[in-house]
Amino acid sequence: PQLLNYYYMEVSRLVTRLQPDFCCIEDLILGISGVNVLVKLCRINTIVINACFSQVKDKCFLVKPTEWKADSIPNLHSYSKKWEIQLEVCKFFNINVNNFDYEKTKKTAEDSRNNLVKFDEDIKNLKISLATDKKSLIRKRNPLSEQDSLNLTNKVNIDEETLLILKENFKRAEKSIENSLMRIGNDIKAQTGISNDIADSVCISYFFYKKINNKL
Repeated sequence: PQLLNYYYMEVSRLVTRLQPDFCCIEDLILGISGVNVLVKLCRINTIVINACFSQVKDKCFLVKPTEWKADSIPNLHSYSKKWEIQLEVCKFFNINVNNFDYEKTKKTAEDSRNNLVKFDEDIKNLKISLATDKKSLIRKRNPLSEQDSLNLTNKVNIDEETLLILKENFKRAEKSIENSLMRIGNDIKAQTGISNDIADSVCISYFFYKKINNKL
């Protein structure tokens, strides 16, 4: 309670000092993993809304993450990652990042995403194949011969081992990509001061600027 009250007072002071015409607040992302994180965000979100509303009244608005991402800075989409948002904000406002190739970075990230999609498709297809084979082994009507049953059992065992390997490879590839993209975001922040939080705020502000000027 004490911490939430501190947040409320600090946000209230901020709004009082800046005297904004509008307050645009990002709505909660319900897809967040972990109930505890969601509960804490709900509390923070509520006190921010309350602090802003007490100052600007009906000029306080909520906006969904997918909404502002899709209609703010060009080249973003509803599910853009943090580093992509940092990258596009710098590009849009002509903020130079030394030794940084925008197009090459985006191409590398796109290739990485495609590799993950391929991994995911292979895993899904193998799961479907396994489920079909297991049903064949236990079906009562038109049962398999003893030899066919033995062969299919061996195939199922091999496929289950392969599935485990695919899942492990997927996790390793995903972690490697995440670490690589995190380094991109850290590099942008180190050179420009534009962290992912600042980039998000810039996009939300720009989204709402376009909205109130009837440009959406």
